[in-house]
Amino acid sequence: MLASRSLGFNRIKQEPYEYSYYSSSPDMDPPPTYSQRHDHPSSPRTSPPKSGFGMDFMSEIGGIPFAMKLKPVTQYLEDGPAIPVKNTKPPARPVEPQTFSSLPVSVKQDPRDPTRVVGERNTTSYVSELYEYIQGHCPRHPVQGFFFDEPHQQQFTVILRLQGLDDVIPPYDRKGEDDEDTPRLFPSKKAAKEYVAMLALERLKNLPTEPTHIVVGPGRTKAESPMGELNRYCSQNALARPHVLDTGNSKPPYYFGCEITIDINGERRFGDPNPNYPNKASARNAAAQQALDWISRENPKIVKVKHRTGKAGRVLAPGSLVQIDATGKTIGEVATEACALLGFKAPQRELVPVDQLQGMYNVYITLEHAEQISRVGPIKNIFGQKAAREEAMKLTLRTLQYLAEEKYNVRLEVTGRPDFELVL
Repeated sequence: MLASRSLGFNRIKQEPYEYSYYSSSPDMDPPPTYSQRHDHPSSPRTSPPKSGFGMDFMSEIGGIPFAMKLKPVTQYLEDGPAIPVKNTKPPARPVEPQTFSSLPVSVKQDPRDPTRVVGERNTTSYVSELYEYIQGHCPRHPVQGFFFDEPHQQQFTVILRLQGLDDVIPPYDRKGEDDEDTPRLFPSKKAAKEYVAMLALERLKNLPTEPTHIVVGPGRTKAESPMGELNRYCSQNALARPHVLDTGNSKPPYYFGCEITIDINGERRFGDPNPNYPNKASARNAAAQQALDWISRENPKIVKVKHRTGKAGRVLAPGSLVQIDATGKTIGEVATEACALLGFKAPQRELVPVDQLQGMYNVYITLEHAEQISRVGPIKNIFGQKAAREEAMKLTLRTLQYLAEEKYNVRLEVTGRPDFELVL
């Protein structure tokens, strides 16, 4: 039965619109033949014709023979896949070197006369550089303002004023048939500011280097503004940051004032709150300079204390009052807090038993400061270790009050409702 079917299968002719697949590999069984006409069996398979490419697709499309030849893998790899390069970067355009000019790039020039300014761009150069140079190198010569005049329509003159220096005025020139030199005219205020800022920079860079201000603390590596110097002084001495009050008027022309409050042996105010300065920076620097002058003149003696961790704590000036609220605290907590406020390490107590008196102790304490070590005692014949520890803390607090007033002129008071009695 199977043999007859096999012979019948070989006798059937191949119908059109059939697709046959052949493999060049002899080890693989050929896949079944798919026919568009399911009522006819497929034609018998025959070996494909030999080709130089090693693999062929043969079929018919609408009665027209169709053959597709594939390259062997080795030849495909030798030729290389034709994959286009994605996101190709265009070649860099050559950049022409900029020509040197005595004016910044923010200023245009007349091509017929390069020394004559004819316009400006939206960016600035010399004005911003001037402010940066003053802040870093010449804090004592801040810009007080640019002053303009318009003798002709859309023609401006400019004068730049720096504190402590002569006014910066562009050089006069002679126009047309004029017999005398006249102020240089600029087509806009921005162009005038750029030009006069360039002249001011040249003048400031020719000045001798200003000595740095002398204040308490390590020296500086570069110059700084008076406001920055005052902040550094307060930071190095663990003072609160200066309280800055800026003022200004609400209508043009705008002017500003500043009042600075610092806490050194009480609050002290410096500066002028009335708006008399062209910008906030100059007002703040003027007020800070007054504070620095007072510090240099009075040279207030301050005590820089530290906590047990070594970090900077409060600064106690002579005449200061330190109050500790003892409500709800033990004598040990109050004494430890007083040590921290005054810069002492935690007290070290020593309880020495009394010979032949069982339960009696002599009490000693040791107080260590950055400058000295003090040993106080004994308080003799205290019964019980608990009572001895309390007496040691009372002795610590009394000793701290004595040392603070005698050595630093600082009063230490215990306020609130303490649970212990402290007899001086």
